Amino acid sequence: MKLLDKQGKYQYSQIQKVVNRTYRKFDAELYFSQDKNELIFSYDDLQNQNFSIKIFDIRSILIFDEKITTIKGFNTKLYNLDWLKPGIYFANLENSTGQNSVIKFIKY
Repeated sequence: MKLLDKQGKYQYSQIQKVVNRTYRKFDAELYFSQDKNELIFSYDDLQNQNFSIKIFDIRSILIFDEKITTIKGFNTKLYNLDWLKPGIYFANLENSTGQNSVIKFIKY
């Protein structure tokens, strides 16, 4: 989030992680780095998994969809979002069993 003071100076708030650990086989993180305009996906498990990452705009229109297969161990994938226009977006991370996490982020 962009924080603005009375003198017009600004700073970005810290990155907030959304972690879904409700099911042992779905130990994944998806978060947005405002200062780098990156969506970051991290995953760590003892087996390969299939994931779908989708980005929707505020009108629920799908603007990005990618299916990925992770390999056993720790995985990190960065998505550069410089191409996105400023606005409010939702990123949905879903595994092959239908478990998902959704985050909301603001692109300035």
